Amino acid sequence: MINATTAAARRTRAAGPSACDRCSGIGLRISPQGRVEVCPTLQMGLPHAELTAGGKIINRAVAGLWRRKIKVDLVYFDIARLLSQFTAERPCSRTELVERHFAYIGGINAAENQRRAVTLAIRFLREIWLLPVCASKRGGYWIATDALDFGEWVNHAKSEPLTTLSTIYRLAKANFPVFAEQLEIEFWQDFGPQDSDKSEF
Repeated sequence: MINATTAAARRTRAAGPSACDRCSGIGLRISPQGRVEVCPTLQMGLPHAELTAGGKIINRAVAGLWRRKIKVDLVYFDIARLLSQFTAERPCSRTELVERHFAYIGGINAAENQRRAVTLAIRFLREIWLLPVCASKRGGYWIATDALDFGEWVNHAKSEPLTTLSTIYRLAKANFPVFAEQLEIEFWQDFGPQDSDKSEF
C-alpha cells in the first residue's frame, strides 16, 4: 500500500524537470553568499529532477560534514562536483584538476607542487569527507556510485599501505555498508590477529 508521502514524492519526480539549472543534479550549490546550501528548488519543495548518482553520494558526504560541524570548503566542493561527472571508464585527469583548481600554483617546482595539491585534495575528500574517490593508475579520478564500481577499485588498491586500507574501509562503511562487512571478513582472513599484532603500522 502506498502512503500519501510516497505518492507525493512519486508525483514530484514524475512532474519534475529533467535537469536543475541551479544545482546540476547535485542537490547542493554554492550560494551568492559563498556557502554550500541545499538547492533552493528543494528548499521550497518544488518539483526537482532526481539527483544524479554522484549527487546522492556528495549529498551524503556533505550531510556528514554538517553533522560533525565541519565547514564545507568551497574548493573541495567544486572538485567533488567535477569528479561526479566522470566514471571509471572516463576518469577526470590530474591535468584537468590542475587546470581548473590549482593552476595558480607557480614557482620553480610548480608542476610538482600542483601534483601534490591534487593528491592532498583527493586525500582530504576521502579521509574527511568520506567521499569514495577512486583513482586509476594513470592518474584519473572519479566518484564510485555503487559497490561494484568501488569494489573494482579496492581490488587494485589492496597492495597499498595499511593506512590507505584503513581509509578504504571507512569509505566503504560510510557509503557501501554491506561491502564494508565483506572487507572486514577478508582482512581477517588475509592477515589474522597474529599478523595484525606484529604490524609496524
